[in-house]
Amino acid sequence: MHNGFEQLGPFTIDELKEQNINRETPVWYKGLARWTAAENIDEIKGILNALPQPTMIQHSFPKKKPFQKEDSELVTKQKKESRIYMLLILLVLFLALGYLFLIYKSSSDLLVG
Repeated sequence: MHNGFEQLGPFTIDELKEQNINRETPVWYKGLARWTAAENIDEIKGILNALPQPTMIQHSFPKKKPFQKEDSELVTKQKKESRIYMLLILLVLFLALGYLFLIYKSSSDLLVG
């Protein structure tokens, strides 16, 4: 038997009953080519059937709602807002550069004239 960290055993069938094995516990014995899930070993199936079935644990994670049209509309709205902000930034930069150009031109006209 393997517990995920180390190899344990060997065990007799009676000793395996005390080892808390489950259907997925890796088991190997002489004659097996590789480690095999306990549920695939005929000699162990009787032990597994006697074990209590695992209980389902209910978690209270918030359910994720499926993608809906409103989500798509929200994304579209956010993209439009982003474009508007980018255009406003470009407009302010363009106006600032134009203003600087006018100041430069008028100061150079005063020097020449």
